[in-house]
Amino acid sequence: MRCRYDTCCDTECPSTDGDFREQQCASFNSQTFQDKRYIWEAFVKEDAECELNCKPIGMRYFATLNKTVIDGTPCSKPTEYFRRNNSGRGICVEGLCKREKKLAPRVWDSIEAFDPCCGCTGM
Repeated sequence: MRCRYDTCCDTECPSTDGDFREQQCASFNSQTFQDKRYIWEAFVKEDAECELNCKPIGMRYFATLNKTVIDGTPCSKPTEYFRRNNSGRGICVEGLCKREKKLAPRVWDSIEAFDPCCGCTGM
C-alpha cells in the first residue's frame, strides 16, 4: 500500500542547531567503536545518502553507524532523480531519499515523515 503524509512543521531549522546529519554522527562520540572512541563527522556516500555514514575526524575511512539516518534528514538525490533525472530537494524516509511534492503544505511520498526541528511525525 502506498501512503502520502504531510510534514507537521513547515519552518526552517535555526542555523544554530547545526547540520542534522552531523548531529546524528556526533551522538556516537561517547560510544566505543572497534575498541576506540572517536569524534565523528558526517560522510555522505553518494549512492547511499540515507545511511548514517560517519568518518572519524582526521582519519581516511568511514563507517556505517546506522543502516538509516533519522527520517527527515535532507538528501539531494531522490529516488525519482535516477528515473527522471530531476534534481531537487528531498528527505530520507525509511532509508530512501524521497522527493518533495510540489504541494502546500509539503507532502512526502512516505509512511512517516520526521521533521528535525519540530520532532513530530506526519499523519
